[in-house]
Amino acid sequence: MNNSNWESIERFGLDNLEMDADTPHAFCDLKLARWQTMLDCHFIEKKVLSGLPAERRSQLSVLDVGAAKGRMTKEFARMASLCVALEPFPPFYQYLRARFENIEIHQKTLNEYARIADKKFDLIFISGVICYLTDDEVPVFLKNAYNLLKEDGFLIIRELCPYPHWDQDAGLEIIRPSHTVISFLKQAGFKTVSCHRAYPVNLPYKLFSRWPNRLTEWLWRTLSHKITYPWWRIMADLNLFPHQSRSYLHYLVRKD
Repeated sequence: MNNSNWESIERFGLDNLEMDADTPHAFCDLKLARWQTMLDCHFIEKKVLSGLPAERRSQLSVLDVGAAKGRMTKEFARMASLCVALEPFPPFYQYLRARFENIEIHQKTLNEYARIADKKFDLIFISGVICYLTDDEVPVFLKNAYNLLKEDGFLIIRELCPYPHWDQDAGLEIIRPSHTVISFLKQAGFKTVSCHRAYPVNLPYKLFSRWPNRLTEWLWRTLSHKITYPWWRIMADLNLFPHQSRSYLHYLVRKD
């Protein structure tokens, strides 16, 4: 998150909240971040954990790449017997160290960690990392992820996806279409890849974000909180038109 985003957070008086660097708006609504976390966990439960044998699930090992401030690290620590978090950005790394006591945390990139790793994982979760890598760096990065997975292990990548046929730089980020990411995954050795729209459209929040006023805020704070999350669950499970929105995608990858 850049300095202007932090300034926006402070201007809205939210700097005392537990902020999430992955939230797609300059100021973070804590409820929205919680919904996103719940949907991420729901996706992992349905697509990964439900298919694992009981003995493997009880000994689940997870590598959280780009952990930021630990939004998903907290959940992985709950669901896994082993959780390793990677966060090279010093302020976030220090935050993680202060927040978690019984989790293995490294101030390293995935490529750096791959050179010292002495274990492999059932699940690797990568959030908001590939968009900061060049086209030359992505294949090496994904190959290291491939090598760190156990056989029949799962890789989940959460990244923004643009509208079809639209590919452009977004500041420091490179927002790639899904077919490009899938091509990189295939180059790294992965064969089984599927795309799932992570967060369906939330109209009340979209209105409030674009036209902040008392009416749109009331719609977001009341109507949205009562019905949007159940609606999100239904729409996420249906996975309608995952490629046709500039939204977050979950890339679900299996190491065959």
